[in-house]
Amino acid sequence: MPHELLERVDRLRDFQIATRITPPQGRELAKLDYPNRPNPYRVFDGFPKVALPTNLMSATVAALEVLSLGREAVPESQLNPPQDIRTLASWLYLAYGVVKNSGGIARRTCLSEGDLYPCEIYVAAFAIDGLEPGFYHYCLRDFSLHRLRDGLETLNWIKRGRPDLQFLKNCPAVLLVSTIFCRATWRYKRRGYRSAVRDAGHLLQNLSLTGNGLGMQTLMRLQVHGKTMRELIGMPVDMTFAEAEAVQGMVVWADQAAHPLAPPELATDAARPAVDIPETLPRTPLAPAVTGYGSVLAAHEDCVAPGVAVREIRPPLTELNPLSKDYPPFAVLKPEPLDSQTLLGKLLLTRGSCERFTQVPISRDDLWWVNRLAFRGGSNYPLFPDGPHSALVRPFWIVCNVTGVENAIWYYNPMHDNFSMVKRGVFRAQALKLHLDHPACENAAAICIMVANLHRLMTDGGPDLYRLAHLEAGVASQRLFVAANALGLSVNVNGEFYDQDLRALLGVEKTGWEPICSAAIGETAALPG
Repeated sequence: MPHELLERVDRLRDFQIATRITPPQGRELAKLDYPNRPNPYRVFDGFPKVALPTNLMSATVAALEVLSLGREAVPESQLNPPQDIRTLASWLYLAYGVVKNSGGIARRTCLSEGDLYPCEIYVAAFAIDGLEPGFYHYCLRDFSLHRLRDGLETLNWIKRGRPDLQFLKNCPAVLLVSTIFCRATWRYKRRGYRSAVRDAGHLLQNLSLTGNGLGMQTLMRLQVHGKTMRELIGMPVDMTFAEAEAVQGMVVWADQAAHPLAPPELATDAARPAVDIPETLPRTPLAPAVTGYGSVLAAHEDCVAPGVAVREIRPPLTELNPLSKDYPPFAVLKPEPLDSQTLLGKLLLTRGSCERFTQVPISRDDLWWVNRLAFRGGSNYPLFPDGPHSALVRPFWIVCNVTGVENAIWYYNPMHDNFSMVKRGVFRAQALKLHLDHPACENAAAICIMVANLHRLMTDGGPDLYRLAHLEAGVASQRLFVAANALGLSVNVNGEFYDQDLRALLGVEKTGWEPICSAAIGETAALPG
């Protein structure tokens, strides 16, 4: 790679090292500035508001079937839903609606680490009946859309210089997912960049999943043009950390539009004035005072700055394995077929949060299916592995209480769909300590540790592989979360751990593999919700 790109890779490696947690830091992370917690609701007051309908559709298909088959799980009669504002509202609410207030936290249908919800959704509506074409912000506070841009200019701006996005002119809508960094850094400090990007992966996956559950054809893209998207959402070049926001990816409603928006060159309204997308959009401060982390903005810029053409990430980078050939696959009996009929819509609207588990064991079959649905669900542009598996992230499992599975550290190879035993023994106490004594690790039946070879990925693939690895971990976490809930289990996803000690426990401390996040799984005293 060019020298300038290698310098960015080196800076990101330094950022990864600088944001590791070491044992003395654990106590400091618990000190939170509650009076200055950023507002979880972004509102664009002063812009035209469109109230979204509340007579919503529901995803009446089994959650596990949607995870397994995607849109093919939906009955033919429910495919291709009306391209109207009611369908759009249903999609937004199922994927990112407020469903429960608990302890002062307005929980949403989508997983969020620490219930911080750093993400925002912007809607580029091109051909939605009942909604004027334009660029909108989805406001969760009052379930509405605020119109920020004109439709033709938005379409032209999104696909500017991107011939691969020309197809958008024939689509009903595109949803952009952004992150507001200060919401995550309020709790996780500089490490909040990691969790903010993973949260974007959670939401991108949930948008794709719920869109499929409603009968839509969806297309997820984990890579966007940073400068173009920054200008589209109205962020200034010299933005302060308190207002910093960045688009991480998009989900396209990819069905053929019934009434496509006329492209600018074919517009018949000659009287329409030329509208340039303004540089900024006014934003209300989210907190009285925000601690700034310039290193977070610098890390994101190093990931997405120009210098690497949009390209596909393919083997061998998508087939990396943290284990040598000394670890043969372990014979695992084929599990019983899935029989859960928990509906996707009901699951998302009643989902709960789990901080503690009971000591009840989970079954081997449940662990096998949850794992497989999380890491054998394919990948998304620009990641193209040689098979239907995650491209960058690999799972280790610390098994503590699973019927029919020996307590040990296991590795799951998503390329070959098999397990290998890494270390035999009971590691619950170590896992609890390494996760800063998080209560979810105390009685969890198993803990999944997602890792990625950040050194190799960035060296051979470029600096944005750092961001893409965290995005993919978020995608896998959301799939694991939905699968577990459909089987009556709970999941707690966590990004706080002693990085180096956890690497040593997994046996990867002398390699380029880094832990990205963990997910504890088990049974609660009552089902979620």
